[in-house]
Amino acid sequence: MTWTRFKHWWINTFWYHYGKGAVICLCALALVIMMIRDMSNRIQPDFTYTVVADFHVNTERLQELTNFFTDVTPDINGDTLTLINASVITMTDHESLPHERFLLSFLTKDNFLYIVDEPNIVGLIAAEAMEDLTPFEEHGYEVREGIVIRIDHISMIRSIFYLREGEPMYIGIKKPPLDANEMDMLHFMASLNALQELLDFR
Repeated sequence: MTWTRFKHWWINTFWYHYGKGAVICLCALALVIMMIRDMSNRIQPDFTYTVVADFHVNTERLQELTNFFTDVTPDINGDTLTLINASVITMTDHESLPHERFLLSFLTKDNFLYIVDEPNIVGLIAAEAMEDLTPFEEHGYEVREGIVIRIDHISMIRSIFYLREGEPMYIGIKKPPLDANEMDMLHFMASLNALQELLDFR
């Protein structure tokens, strides 16, 4: 086929009959490639922790705790960066659907660590999803309901949450799912290590 005949076929046959469909297919292909590249380049959190409280939490102050967890957590998902997500649920802010968000947090794959005030321990009990932390009692920690450890004695926690003297705050960790895969267990172990590092903080 000569160039002239090919040009004639391209313009008068292919492009006339299939040009619009070809453009749509090319645009769709480009969009899929862009989405795949975006997903592959997106940095995923190494784990997420959730703060549940009846009072307003200053997210700028909470960054200090996020930085602490980042410093003690390795890059477990292999994206060359340690990223810790913080989720804050203010139970008294009814416009943000706090109860629904609290329930959904238990379904989030990388969310294992919970920091709660006293009124919201009941939510963790009701979820029936928390790890048994009673072994920590042997090391002198105050464990409530077998699932949360009191942490308001830690100066960083008192400072971040503006706790009054004797005002309690607790930490607990969600059990791995029954069908946990390797990455689920890595998220869980990273969260457990962060919990232990926080308890050891001086």
